[in-house]
Amino acid sequence: MKQIIFSGKIMPLLKEQNGRFFSISFIKKNGKVRNLTGRLGVKSYRKTNSRKSSASRFDNPYILVFDVQKKGYRMVNMNTATEIKANKQTFEVIR
Repeated sequence: MKQIIFSGKIMPLLKEQNGRFFSISFIKKNGKVRNLTGRLGVKSYRKTNSRKSSASRFDNPYILVFDVQKKGYRMVNMNTATEIKANKQTFEVIR
């Protein structure tokens, strides 16, 4: 059964994963739906330690997620998220 979560509560839900895997569905800029399985806090594939991502700023809705299927980092817009699977639960995102 899907639970409902507001878009403002997504970030705390993902941060409490503490490096565990989660899945997120979101709408890309071109309008296509993308499903991503990833983790937060992965540091092994970084190209540089000196430069921070623009996702670390607090004034934008993006979060930097490591995509385990493509083995690379992806910026996910939390404002376009539609569904999240975490903690063995499925959440439907409403705005």
